Amino acid sequence: MVQVFPYLPWMVQHLIPDLHEKDIGYYSGLIASFQFVGRILGSFVWGLLADKFGRRIVLIISGVLLAFVTLGFGFSTTVIVAIIFRFLIGFFNGIVPTAKAVISEYSDDSTQPFAMGFLGGVFSLGLVFSSGLSGILADPIMQYDIPKYEIFVKYPFVLPGAANAAILLIGVIIVYFFMKEPVKEQTNTHAINVAEDQVYSEGENETDEMLATPRTSKTRLGHQLVSIVRKSIFYHLITDWVVMLTIFIYSLFSVVTMSLDEVLPLWVKAPRDLGGLEMSIKDFSIVVAISALITLPFSLFIFQILEKLFGGLRSFSVSIAILIPVCILIPSASALSAIPAVVYLGLFNLFMRLFISAVFASLSMFINNSVTPDKLGAVNGLSLSICSIFRAMAPIYGGTVFAVSLNTHIFPFDYHFIFVLNGIALVLCIVFGMLIPESLNRKKIVKLDTLLDE
Repeated sequence: MVQVFPYLPWMVQHLIPDLHEKDIGYYSGLIASFQFVGRILGSFVWGLLADKFGRRIVLIISGVLLAFVTLGFGFSTTVIVAIIFRFLIGFFNGIVPTAKAVISEYSDDSTQPFAMGFLGGVFSLGLVFSSGLSGILADPIMQYDIPKYEIFVKYPFVLPGAANAAILLIGVIIVYFFMKEPVKEQTNTHAINVAEDQVYSEGENETDEMLATPRTSKTRLGHQLVSIVRKSIFYHLITDWVVMLTIFIYSLFSVVTMSLDEVLPLWVKAPRDLGGLEMSIKDFSIVVAISALITLPFSLFIFQILEKLFGGLRSFSVSIAILIPVCILIPSASALSAIPAVVYLGLFNLFMRLFISAVFASLSMFINNSVTPDKLGAVNGLSLSICSIFRAMAPIYGGTVFAVSLNTHIFPFDYHFIFVLNGIALVLCIVFGMLIPESLNRKKIVKLDTLLDE
């Protein structure tokens, strides 16, 4: 997902050689955003398919398709081609919503914090490792002064795509041979569905009585369409304020993390007279990779530890409260002389990735606990579709704000501005998080008699 961020500014410069330094951020943001346009259209569909046909088959099909388009991105020769492949990468990504549903089905209330924390830690590690690996493999002729093989001259960024595609295919093989389809409680799910149908049917009868007037065929068709919409799982989810609140917070936090992933390489690459670090792609990638390795043993268990100390909701708030000063203080590295910029950047990455994984773990748990088990795929697909609307804007927002801020030399509207804005967004996450009910600390169970009494 973010494997392109470490080298995207350099890739844009390769695709448009005469582009001015200050304009690179615009094109980087544009290319990055189209992945999330694809996810807007694809995530909910993948979630529904996972609920209907099973988690395992969706993981296999999605993984194979993702491998092909990820490899294809490395062969991009124009900005338009790069945008098309980024869109397809987003559209074919059914792995994330399906994996979250699987984790919830394999765990109970006592093991869910560990399971979600483990998933969040591994996911964050994967993103960081992928970013570091991609940066190290990008444009090998420029970085390592190797012989000028034709493929690396024409496609200098093909190796990151090939490496990530290979990792995806290894994952597909593991799922095919070792993963078993989660066992569903068919009886309970069927009972819930029957009860829901009864509730909807009663609602329709009440509506019919209220509107008991002679109907034309168009009127009957209109009421039938309304009935279909009201019965749909999509309608059920978007009219549940708890579901939509957790998805909104998840989306807002994702904007912060995605804009940071977009802006960091731009800021690191920028000249020091513009507030940057003038760091090479190789040095930046090494810093990111080392941070990921150090973070690994902690990120896998950080949410479980915080959840035992504070509970799920407070762990969410504590993690974001730690991220706020970290986020705002990032650009101060360019003004430090006592601490090497590489060390400062490494420490920032360590703390950022550690607590980002904790926040995403808590939000994923809240989203899963907001619905019954039969809707896990759908709610995770919906959350990623809505979140992708925000994420599609995040790279453009981050890249554009940062590019504009380079023309300003008044604090905080200079290169600090994007980091300050993200700090404010994190504060808003805490504020909205206060509205999340305590019931989301536990898995949702619907009692049949309660549903029939409604």
